[in-house]
Amino acid sequence: MSAAPASKAQTGAWWLTGLQFNDTVNLPDGMLFTDKAAENIKNSVASAIQNAGFSPDGDISVIINGGKADISFKINSSNTNAEMSRVSLNMPLNLNSETVSIADSFKGGNINNSLTVNGKPYGHNDYDYKIGENTVSLNVTVPTPPTPANFNLSKYVKDGKQYYMNDDEVEFVISATNNGGTAGDIVLTDVIPDGLQFVSMTSTDGTVNDKIVTFKNVAPNKTVTATVKCKVTADGENQLINTVN
Repeated sequence: MSAAPASKAQTGAWWLTGLQFNDTVNLPDGMLFTDKAAENIKNSVASAIQNAGFSPDGDISVIINGGKADISFKINSSNTNAEMSRVSLNMPLNLNSETVSIADSFKGGNINNSLTVNGKPYGHNDYDYKIGENTVSLNVTVPTPPTPANFNLSKYVKDGKQYYMNDDEVEFVISATNNGGTAGDIVLTDVIPDGLQFVSMTSTDGTVNDKIVTFKNVAPNKTVTATVKCKVTADGENQLINTVN
């Protein structure tokens, strides 16, 4: 917020010796100021005034009523015998979990901030000269929560051939792709059918324990893999099906 000094012919030349700021913040339905909001806002205003090179004239008033905050404060020129220098206040309003509570039913809306600045002319006791006013709105939306982790599993024979003989080694590659919107864990167990003898399971993406592999914190759209080695032990013509779950 900023306010420029004013010069105006009234009864001779005059200038401003002080400014009064009245700021109102209205939160949308479903948002309320917390018990800590008033102190947080006061500290922000005091810091902004100090950083601008001024001192507050009296107390900084912050009145909280549900989703409404009325903020009022005054500053005076250090030299009342000269035109008041330009005032520029950088006053952030921290709307976070310490200052605002949000109901589960909150659907979004506008935060409205209305500011009025009045000046105290030289020789006056009151801030009876209106400098200006302004209102700004900030639209607050509720983000769509990400979908939970959702894994798609696949399994294929690495360098497969049409026929396998007894004592041949066969490698299966297991893959899991997270198609969800958040990271997640998955535990896979390889079920070895009769006719195959388990040899080993390896994975650079997960932790292996015998025929079980555990993948932790798999990011969305990421694919993790494990390799299972088996030896053919079946005689005659058989169709062997190796599953994973």
